[in-house]
Amino acid sequence: MDYQEIFKERYNNLNPEQKEAVDTIEGPVLVIAGPGSGKTELLSMRVANILDKTDTLPSSILCLTFTDSAAVNMRKRLSQMIGAEAYKVAIHTFHSFGTEIINQNPEHFFQGAFYKPADPLAQIEIMEEILSELKHDNPLNSYHPEQGYTYLNDILKKISDLKRAGLSPNEYLSIIEENKVFLNEASQPINDFFSERISKSVLKKLPILISNIDKIKVNSQKYSLKEEILESLKQAFEGTQISNSTKPLTQWKNDYCRKDKNKKTILKDSRDLDKHLALADVYQQYQEKLHQKGYFDFSDMILETVQALENNEELKANVQEKYQYLLVDEFQDTSGVQTRLLENILDAEVHEGRPNILAVGDDDQAIFKFQGANIQNILSFHKKYRDPKLIVLNKNYRSNQQILDLVRKIITQADERLENKLEEITKDLISANPKRKSGEIIEEKFATSTHEYVWIAKEIKKFIEDGKDPNKISVIAPKHRILEEVAKILDHFEIPIHYERKKNIFDQVFIVELITMLKFINSLNRKGEKESDELLPDILSFEFWNIPAVEIWKISTKAYRSRKTWLETMLNSENVKVKNIAEFFIILAKKATESTVEEIIDYLTGVNEIELESNADSLFTEKFESSFKSHYFDSAKINSENQEYLEFLTALQAFIQSVREYSANRAITTHDLIEFVELHKKHNLNLTYSSNFNDDTQAVNLLTVHKSKGLEFDTVFITNCQDDLWVSHGMRDKLSFPSNLKLSPISENIEDKLRLFYVALTRAETNLFLTRHEYKDSGKEQVKLRFLEGNEEEKPTGKHPEKIRQIKEEFISENNLQELLELKLKLPYTEIKNQEQSDILK
Repeated sequence: MDYQEIFKERYNNLNPEQKEAVDTIEGPVLVIAGPGSGKTELLSMRVANILDKTDTLPSSILCLTFTDSAAVNMRKRLSQMIGAEAYKVAIHTFHSFGTEIINQNPEHFFQGAFYKPADPLAQIEIMEEILSELKHDNPLNSYHPEQGYTYLNDILKKISDLKRAGLSPNEYLSIIEENKVFLNEASQPINDFFSERISKSVLKKLPILISNIDKIKVNSQKYSLKEEILESLKQAFEGTQISNSTKPLTQWKNDYCRKDKNKKTILKDSRDLDKHLALADVYQQYQEKLHQKGYFDFSDMILETVQALENNEELKANVQEKYQYLLVDEFQDTSGVQTRLLENILDAEVHEGRPNILAVGDDDQAIFKFQGANIQNILSFHKKYRDPKLIVLNKNYRSNQQILDLVRKIITQADERLENKLEEITKDLISANPKRKSGEIIEEKFATSTHEYVWIAKEIKKFIEDGKDPNKISVIAPKHRILEEVAKILDHFEIPIHYERKKNIFDQVFIVELITMLKFINSLNRKGEKESDELLPDILSFEFWNIPAVEIWKISTKAYRSRKTWLETMLNSENVKVKNIAEFFIILAKKATESTVEEIIDYLTGVNEIELESNADSLFTEKFESSFKSHYFDSAKINSENQEYLEFLTALQAFIQSVREYSANRAITTHDLIEFVELHKKHNLNLTYSSNFNDDTQAVNLLTVHKSKGLEFDTVFITNCQDDLWVSHGMRDKLSFPSNLKLSPISENIEDKLRLFYVALTRAETNLFLTRHEYKDSGKEQVKLRFLEGNEEEKPTGKHPEKIRQIKEEFISENNLQELLELKLKLPYTEIKNQEQSDILK
C-alpha cells in the first residue's frame, strides 16, 4: 500500500486553512474549529505530516483527546495513512495518559505501592470516618438521625471539583487563608459604603471604595478574591456610568454581599469562611486516609501526575524530552488540572516560549463546564505562548446552509465569545459540502408531551418507510427521563432504537428477587437471631414459583394460629412444592457458610439442582430445581427472541463484579453481598450498568446533548424546546466555594445553556425538527425556549413546508385525546427494547 499517495490524496482534499494547520508543525498553533469543520482529519493529517517532514519518532508525538472513542477514531484514521506506525503514536485521553506516566514511573508515585481505585462506597466510608472524628462545633459536623452526615455528599463533590481544577489540599488552604486576610481588611470599607441606601449620590463615592479595596495588601496568586471583588466592582461602576442608573451596583451588592447577625453589610464569603477552612482540613484528611488504605479516586490520576512532575525535576525532564509534539483536541473543555498537566510538559527552556503544540477547540461548544473546564483556556493561549499562530476553520462539511444560518442566529445571542473579544476571529460558518442537500427546518408546538412524542414517532416512521437509514436519524433531548419516554413510544410504533443508557441494577426485577432470597438465606445463618420471617411472603409471591395466592394465605393463617414461623409452617405443609421450597432454603443456608455467592446464585436461578431429603428415613434423595430460569428465560427462546436473558446476565455480571471489587477480589460470600447491598441502600447509591450491546444495528439514535457531541445525523429531532428544561437551575449545594473559585456547575450561566443547545442544533446535516409542548401533565403551562424567540415570525424553510403543516393537521385529527391518554397510561409499564439486543440473540 502506497501511504504517500494516500496522504497526498487526502491532503489535496483539505481547504487552505486546514492545510495551513497541517503544515505548521513548529511552534504554538491554535485552531478555532467550528462544528463539522473536519478537525479530526486535520489532527490525523498533521501527525502524518510531522512524521514525514521530521525525524521524530512516532512515540514522541502525544495526542490528547477526551473520550476513548475519539482516541480510537484518530488511530484508525492515522493507520490509513501511515500503517502500523500509527500504533506507536501516543494517543490518549487525559486520564489514560496520567495512568501511563504512573505505570511507567511507579517509583515516583504512592511510594511504589499498588493502589486501587476507590468506588463511591469506599469514598463514603472514608468520609464518614473523617466526619465522625470532627469536633462537635465544626461547621461540617452536622448529623441527622435518618439521613446521616448532611454535608457528606457535598464535601465529596467539592473535593472532586478541586481536583479537577488542579488544586491540592495545601493549595486550596493557601487560597482560603489569603481570602481570610482580605475579608478582614475589606469588611470595614464595605460596610461603611453600604451603610447608606444606594442612590446616585452614593455612586460618587464608589471610586473611593474601589481605591480602598485596591490598597489592601495580599499575596498575589492565580485565584485572588481581591481581584475578583475589585474587577467586578469596576465593571459595576462602568455599568452605572453607561446606564446612568444604580441598578448595576445594586446587582453587585445582591451577588457579592449579605447582612450579618448585626445587620452589617459584609461580603458573603465572610459568612462561609469557617466552612471553607473546614473543607480544606477535611480534604487533607481525605487524601491521607485514601493513601493509608491504598486507594486513589478517578480525579487523582491527573492531579498526582501533575504534582509528581512539579516536585521531581528528573521525571519532568524525561517526560518533556520524550514528547516533542503535542496535539490537544476539544481544548475548550480542558479543566484546570488538565491545563496544568500540559504546561508542565511544554515549559521546557529549550522551547523558549514557543513549544510545538497544536490545540483545537471551539468556545461555542464548551459544554463540559461541570468537569471544571473553562473557555478562558482559549482566550489565554495567545498570551501564554510567544507568537502563536491562530487559524479559524469556518467551512462546514456537515450541515446545509439553512441550518448554519439558524445556528448562527442563535449562538450570536451569547456575549462571551471569541468573536466579541478578538478582532481577527470571524466565525460565520459556510456550508462547504457540495453533496449536502437542502432540507427542512421545522419548529412545532403541541398540547402535551404525548402529542409531541407520538408526532415525532410518526414522522420517523414515514422517513424510514421512504427509505431513509434509521442510523441517520437522531432524537436529542436535554434529560434522560425524556428519552426513556420517547423510547417507549418509538417502541410502541415498532421503530428500532439505539439508546445507550445506564440502568440501576437495584431496579431490575430479577436482581431484586435474587437479593431478597439471598437476604433470607443470610438471615438463617445469623446466630441468636430469628430468621427474617417477613421476607417469606414476598419470596413465595415471586411469579416463578407459581404458588397460588390461596396457598400463601393458608400458610399465613396457619403460622399465625400455631404461633410458628412461616418456615416451620412450610416444612409441615401438605403441599409438596411448598415443603420442598422450605427445605431448599434451609440446605442453601448451610451451603452458604462454605460456598461462594456465585454458587448459591446458581442454585437460586435453577442453573444447578439441589438434593433434598424426601424424609428422614429414606435411603434415596430427591432433586429440586428452582423454576427461576425456566420461568423467565425459556430455553427455547434464549437464542432467538428473549432479550431479557441477556439483560439479566449483563446486570448480574456487573453486580457480582462490583461486590468482588468491594471485597478486595477475594471469594465473596452471601454475607458480603448483603452487606454490600445494605450499604448502598443506606447511602442511596445506585449501581449502574450499560444496557447497550451493539453499535452496528440499523436503528434510530436516542441521545442526550452531551452524548451527541462529535456525532452527526441526516435528520435530527430536538425535543422539549421549553425554557424550564434547557435553562433549568439545579438546587444549590449546602456547601459552596468562595467567589474567587468558580469551579462548580452552579456557576453555569445562561450562555452555558445556550452553548449546549447550539451543540444539539449542529448535529443536523439536512433536516432539523424543533418540537415542544405547552402543558405539563399537571396542567401547568410552559413557555418557549428563550433562544428560539422570534423564530415564529419566520416561515418554515425547506422545499415543502406546506406538506409538513398538512402532516401535523392530519396527525391532530387522527389522534384524539382519549387514544393518546390510553397510550400514556401504558408507557410506565413498558420495557424499552433496544433493536441491537434483539438482533444479537438471533
